[in-house]
Amino acid sequence: MIDSYWNELLPTALECGMTPTQFWEDDPRLVHSYLVKHQMELDEMNYQSWVIGLYVYNAVGVSLSQGFDKNSKAKYLEKPIEELNGTYIPKKQYTQQQKVNFWAKFKSNKKKGG
Repeated sequence: MIDSYWNELLPTALECGMTPTQFWEDDPRLVHSYLVKHQMELDEMNYQSWVIGLYVYNAVGVSLSQGFDKNSKAKYLEKPIEELNGTYIPKKQYTQQQKVNFWAKFKSNKKKGG
């Protein structure tokens, strides 16, 4: 059993940003939180990479279009993609509000003994 901690869980926890002291001495549920946070970061990096690829694809397409056709009306995007399709929510504002709501709810439950 202890081998699985050393060979599987501890390396995974370290990869996710935990220190060995946190892994061995803190609440074991903290490992799950670090794993979830790590997966969220990977998902965000994957999304950002995809968006960057979309911008590069657009830029290359516009360059080729204008290179082969001097009368081309193709042009690079004037605004970020999310603003153009109406789904843009300033990330800082959205994330901060979520955190405030979560902690307010958490603290009120803790006062009630939950």
